[in-house]
Amino acid sequence: MLIKTNDLPHVIEIVIDDEITEEDIQEFEDYFSQKKETQEKVNMLIDIRDIDYSLDGFIADTKFTTSHLEDFNKVAMVSDDKWIEYAEKVAQLMPEVEVAHFDPDQRDKAIAWLS
Repeated sequence: MLIKTNDLPHVIEIVIDDEITEEDIQEFEDYFSQKKETQEKVNMLIDIRDIDYSLDGFIADTKFTTSHLEDFNKVAMVSDDKWIEYAEKVAQLMPEVEVAHFDPDQRDKAIAWLS
């Protein structure tokens, strides 16, 4: 998992292209905490190219997500068709958060939607 920095203070952007580990989640939590210092709620762009979890990564991600649901406003999922089901599951886990799916060539549209 790669956290990408951007010029939008309320948007966290990550690229997932391999296994998500507990260390990845810790790095994300640290970055998230920095963003939350200046923002009441954040938006997130998740660019999924391939995804897999270690058991510890899955547990850490689940703990983080369930304890921070109220901190998110919108989540944009950028992926090809095979990950739409994953985006739908994210939407079910976060009913108070707007979740939208965008094709890989629509990244700019996803950023605009989050802005």
